Amino acid sequence: MGMNHSSSTQVPQHFVGSWSNNDSASMDIESNGQICYVKSESGPMDKWNAPVRYSDDGFKGRYCCCFSIKGIYNGSNPQRPTFTINGDVLTKEITQQPGRKY
Repeated sequence: MGMNHSSSTQVPQHFVGSWSNNDSASMDIESNGQICYVKSESGPMDKWNAPVRYSDDGFKGRYCCCFSIKGIYNGSNPQRPTFTINGDVLTKEITQQPGRKY
């Protein structure tokens, strides 16, 4: 992911929202760039609640020296954009706006 050429803390608007794999992983990206990512399985739970650096390709962040996160964005299908994080594919939860039909 090409984060060096144009990364920033400003989140692209189409990243903002709730993302999930409908199983063990979910993520909320707020308009201020804050990410809350939770993955729970039978073992210990992974949790990330901190700002990250964004590019058009996704995001990455580092907390201290022992935990990092990287999300790769795929918007090739605008009706079903995804983020891949640690091998999990999270789909954006798109809510239908009142008065609009898709």
